[in-house]
Amino acid sequence: MKKIILSVAAVLALGFANAQETSADSGFSKGDLYVSGSLGFNSTKMGDIKSDGYAFTPGVGYFLTENIALEGAISLTKQTMGMEFDGETMDIEAKGFAFAVGGKYFFTPADRFSLFAGLGVGYGVNKIGDGETIDLKTFSVSLSPGINYFFNSNFAAQASLGMLGYSSSKFDFDGAESMDTFSLSMDMTNINFSLIYKF
Repeated sequence: MKKIILSVAAVLALGFANAQETSADSGFSKGDLYVSGSLGFNSTKMGDIKSDGYAFTPGVGYFLTENIALEGAISLTKQTMGMEFDGETMDIEAKGFAFAVGGKYFFTPADRFSLFAGLGVGYGVNKIGDGETIDLKTFSVSLSPGINYFFNSNFAAQASLGMLGYSSSKFDFDGAESMDTFSLSMDMTNINFSLIYKF
């Protein structure tokens, strides 16, 4: 009986040591380089109007200090809106390209699980229509909290929850007025997921 108890204790101690070793390798530290990516789809229908689209956003980040990471990302989007008018279906397409830079402050970055606050600035152009297009240019600033979780020493999942932001959009033609928007969202409708690979 004594041998069994000692054997179980040894197995538990070994398992605990391995878990500690794995946890020590997980998380971020100063000098870490990582890449991220997110892919989103949307579909909305309201009466005779239907809208479908996607967004693909790859990015890269680097830890300047133990807690602060600098990030850069580009975003490719496409949105198609279809509507019926006098019995005919009309499609309007918008293709977008945007880039953003920003930083994140991570709380307990060396742990498997960490909270962060991110601040970003972005600029993008949406080309609306086929053939002759109209450009919609947008400048934005956003602040968002989030969580980060490492599955192992290299792969992690990240989610930003809500946003405090400002954006200014303007069509690129003479006489166009800018559309300024302030937004505050802290509910479950504004969650963005991405995958992280740390080198």
